[in-house]
This record gives sequence, structure tokens and C-alpha cells, in this order.
Amino acid sequence: IQRQALHAKTLSFIHPVSQQKVVFDSELPEDMAQVLIKIPDTLML
Repeated sequence: IQRQALHAKTLSFIHPVSQQKVVFDSELPEDMAQVLIKIPDTLML
């Protein structure tokens, strides 16, 4: 992987003007998924 391994599946906040909850969902990028496949379960947090 040629970048930081930082990912958030879901981000949400209250919009400062409308006061409505805003939610963003994102699937895990393929390059990060491939890294996770290679890490033994015993090393996962």
C-alpha cells in the first residue's frame, strides 16, 4: 500500500446551519482490503 492506511466506514456530524445529521458511508478500499487479508488474525486488534 502506497499511502496511509486510514479509513472510516462512517462519518457523521450535525450540520451547523440546518442542524440536520449528515452521514457519509464508505466501503473499505480494495488496496486496504488486500492488506487485511494478509495480516494473521492473531495480529488484528
